[in-house]
Amino acid sequence: MAERIGLVRDGAGTVWDAAPAARSEVIIQDVEGDLRYASDLSWTRASGIRAIHTTPIFDGGGRLLGAFSIFYDRPKPIDAPQRRRNGQHAEYLGGLLQSIKSNFPGAAGT
Repeated sequence: MAERIGLVRDGAGTVWDAAPAARSEVIIQDVEGDLRYASDLSWTRASGIRAIHTTPIFDGGGRLLGAFSIFYDRPKPIDAPQRRRNGQHAEYLGGLLQSIKSNFPGAAGT
């Protein structure tokens, strides 16, 4: 699956483009019913993915560091507590990645 994500993450119209552009989570409760991300259907179907929750990760200065996604094998709405947890995880990861970049110049991804 990592190879598929690596191939689509930079493509126009993917969930990985939408989350950073919106500077907020993108929740696809059911990939079969959300036509905004139709370009992702071929690999999500092949992988058995039905829902994707993607959250962008920013550093303290607001610069994009990446995104994390949670995949589900069935349609999955998101509730307020899960949305808060995703935001907390993104803040934690942003701080961790920023710390790695500061403390280990030249580390992978910096």
